[in-house]
Amino acid sequence: MQPLTDLLSSKVKNKSIKLTDAQHQSFNDIKTALAQKAETRYSAFSRELLAVYLSIRHFRHFLDGRSFTVYTDHKPLTYAFASKPDRYSPREIRHLDYISQYSTDLRHIPGRDNVVADALSRNVYGVTICSSPLDFTAIASAQQHDDELIQLRKSSSLKLTDVPLPAAEGTITCDVSTGTARPYIPQQFRRAVFDSLHSLSHPSINATKRLITQHYICSNVHKDVSNWCKSCIKCQQVKVHRHTKTPIGSFPMTQTRFQHIHMDIVGPLPPSEGYSYLLTIVDRFTRWPEAIPISNITAETVAKSFVERWVSTFGVPSVITTDRGSQFESSLFRHLNQLLGTHRIRTTAYHPAANGLVERFHRQLKSALSAVDSTHWTEVLPLALLGIRTSLKVDMNCSAAEMVFGTTLALPSDIVHRLMMIV
Repeated sequence: MQPLTDLLSSKVKNKSIKLTDAQHQSFNDIKTALAQKAETRYSAFSRELLAVYLSIRHFRHFLDGRSFTVYTDHKPLTYAFASKPDRYSPREIRHLDYISQYSTDLRHIPGRDNVVADALSRNVYGVTICSSPLDFTAIASAQQHDDELIQLRKSSSLKLTDVPLPAAEGTITCDVSTGTARPYIPQQFRRAVFDSLHSLSHPSINATKRLITQHYICSNVHKDVSNWCKSCIKCQQVKVHRHTKTPIGSFPMTQTRFQHIHMDIVGPLPPSEGYSYLLTIVDRFTRWPEAIPISNITAETVAKSFVERWVSTFGVPSVITTDRGSQFESSLFRHLNQLLGTHRIRTTAYHPAANGLVERFHRQLKSALSAVDSTHWTEVLPLALLGIRTSLKVDMNCSAAEMVFGTTLALPSDIVHRLMMIV
C-alpha cells in the first residue's frame, strides 16, 4: 500500500492515483485536520464570517425559504455586503456568496448582550448531571414525622393530599392546587433537590427558585436557594460576574487651609472676550472656589494661570487632586509639581465622582452663569463667584468666605445698611 505522505505529494502535483476506500477516508481526515489548523490562523473578520457561514450551512434545512436576521458581536461583519468585493479574499467571497443566498440582514449586538451565544462557549467545565435520583420512599417516610408539614396542614392555603408512590408502596404528601402534584420536601432532602435541578445547567438564582417551586414544596426556599447558588463552585468558575461593588474611597480630612486643592477644567464655553474655558480650583478645607478664564487648555496656559492666580495668592498647596487630562499628565505640569514640592493625586479614569468636590462646584457655577447671562459669562463670573463664596455650606454651617477671612463679605444688598451707618 502506498504511504499517505506520497499520496498527498502526488495530489499536490496533480497526479492521477486510484485510492482505496481506507486511503480515501484517511486522506479526507488529514485534509479536514489541516483545514481546521489553518482556520486558527484566520483574521478576526474571517473567523467571524466562517462562524456565520458554518451556522447557516448547518441549519440550512430550517432557514431555506425563510426571512431571518443574523446577530453578531463583530461590527465590521455588518458592512460586508455594502463593501467592495476587491477587499476580500476568494475564500471570504465564497462565504459571503453562500450567506447571501439565504439572508443579507447582518446586525451588530454588543458582546455583553450576546449572552445566548456566549453561554455555550463560557461553560468550559461542561454540564454536571446528578447521577443519583431522589429517594421518594425516604422522603415519604420523613414526612410522617415532619413538624413543618403538620403546621402546613393546619394553616396553609395549599391543597395537600396523599398521592401513591409510582414505583413503590405507600403514599407521599403533595400539593395539587396548581394542577400538578408537588411533593413536600423535608429539611434534610432540600439540598439534594437543589443539586439535582441546579446541576443540570447551573441557572441563575431566580431561575433555580422557579424551577424548584414548580416541582416541589419547600419552606424558606428563597433564602436557601440564594445561599446555595452563591456558594456553587462551578457557577463561580465559569460565570461572568459583572456586578462587583467596589467600596467608595475617601480622602483624609485636611487640618490646614489651602493644603489640599482640587483642580479641573470647564469647557468649551461660548466665546466671551476671547475666553472659552475655565480653570476651576477648590480648597478642600475652606471650600473656597476659584474660576480662572483661559483661552485654551494647553499645559502652558493651565500651569501659568495656576501659578499667577492661586499660588501667588494662597501659597503652594501640599496636595493637588486632578483627573487624567492631558494638561495635568504633561511633563510641564509634572515638573511644576516637582518645583513647588506638591504631591499630585490622579482620580479614577471615567469616574467624575472621584473628584466630586470640584465637579459639584461646576454644577453650581454653570447654573449661576446660565441663569444670568450664558453668552457674556465673563462679565457675570465675578458676581457669581461672590454669591457662591458667601453662600452657606450646610455641612460646615458657615460660608467659604467665613472660613478664609473669619467674617462675612459685604454683598450689594448691604449697601443700604452701610449708608444708614454713615448717616
